[in-house]
Amino acid sequence: VCPRPFMLDASGSYCARQTVDLEVCRRRCGLADEKGYRRRIRMEETVGRARAVFTPSDFQAAVVRRHFPRCSVVRTNRNGILLPRASRPSRPEGPLRLGYIGGKAHHRGYFFLAKALRGLQRDDFELIFADPGPARGEGGMTGAEDEALWEGLRRRILPLTRRQDMDGLYAHMDVLLFPSLTAESFGLPIREALARDVFVLSSDCGGPREAIIHGENGLLFPLGDLESFREHLRDILQNQNRFKNYRTANYGDMRGIEDQAKELVCENFYDNNKEIRIPLDPQKTARENSQKYFDKYGKLKRTSEALEVQLTETKAQIDHLESIQNSLNIALSADDLVQIKEELMEYGFIKKHK
Repeated sequence: VCPRPFMLDASGSYCARQTVDLEVCRRRCGLADEKGYRRRIRMEETVGRARAVFTPSDFQAAVVRRHFPRCSVVRTNRNGILLPRASRPSRPEGPLRLGYIGGKAHHRGYFFLAKALRGLQRDDFELIFADPGPARGEGGMTGAEDEALWEGLRRRILPLTRRQDMDGLYAHMDVLLFPSLTAESFGLPIREALARDVFVLSSDCGGPREAIIHGENGLLFPLGDLESFREHLRDILQNQNRFKNYRTANYGDMRGIEDQAKELVCENFYDNNKEIRIPLDPQKTARENSQKYFDKYGKLKRTSEALEVQLTETKAQIDHLESIQNSLNIALSADDLVQIKEELMEYGFIKKHK
């Protein structure tokens, strides 16, 4: 909706507007009016033509409804996540482990987190950072700037691995910190953590609130509220034993990829928009499932076209035979019957004598 990713202005701060106003975009971010309006018109035309829009959360569905009121059908279809393959192992002895998985991005709360932790003035915890930099070919979290930012705080940096290896990564965390400073449409790391019995402390940034049951499986604090974040951190550190070998009290709204991938629920445009359920193969990707049905459609289309030709030919033959039957009914002589027989042989209805 916003021309800038994550609704961040030139300084990296979240705009936090309920609806995007292109005049505000021009004043605050210096965006060209003409380009912004062309983009908005294209989006409105595209969404306006859609029979339905699917979003990963109720929060994101509300965003779509506010910006595109002409879209009559907006539905929430929450993403499936990769569920753990085994139970969470017992943790080793040691201080509480606070995990962070947002990278060095300002809007993910990297610098906000450092400021909050320094203000606690305590060191009875270990920071566990999942570093996505090396996997993306970017600088990691071990540069001089990072060392200065986290000086004096105990931290351990782990590589951000493939999604299939998430069990091992989250096994190093007791509490996941998700201090995002921008709106999040879903919050995948939060749901991955909850599924692996990791308590979550998150900003109230949109989609994540639908998975977190405040006080049961996690805590929410107002987006960007440093003191509220610190207060929750103090409470967590004062009750460390609660979160060591913690087991999630409520898994919220999550579901596995397999559950989501069993079927596609959509509207049948060819049957008065009635709901239709299309079975999917969980072993195939979305593209592969689409290709499977496209290939099936192509085969059925070719069969249908061939049948249309055959039906036309068969109808013509029936009409011809009915004409011959009428000729038989009015035949008066042997010569008439000979002519009818010759016609039947000519058109292949009976075999010619050798």
